[in-house]
Amino acid sequence: YSRRRKRPAVPDGRANGADGAAAPRAEMSEKSAAINMEFLRRLAKLLPILVPSPFCKESFYLVVVAIMMVTRTLCDVWQIRNGTSIETAIISRDRKAFNKF
Repeated sequence: YSRRRKRPAVPDGRANGADGAAAPRAEMSEKSAAINMEFLRRLAKLLPILVPSPFCKESFYLVVVAIMMVTRTLCDVWQIRNGTSIETAIISRDRKAFNKF
């Protein structure tokens, strides 16, 4: 049971590191994700394709998805606050605070 499986080799024949990375950072491409002028130009070209007019079906879907994401975020925040309050009441053994939630 204490035997460890050997990690599979990556295409160049070396074994993966402890964190599962296939290659050191120095060998990775020099490009990185960033918001620069090239990104903004590409986004400006895509925007008319994604939203042809303000009152089209795609615009409606975009607004609905944005509202749903904000609602989900608010629900997540409420759930975290509520769960934290309950856990605090349990740990401190405060029955009144526990019964409140």
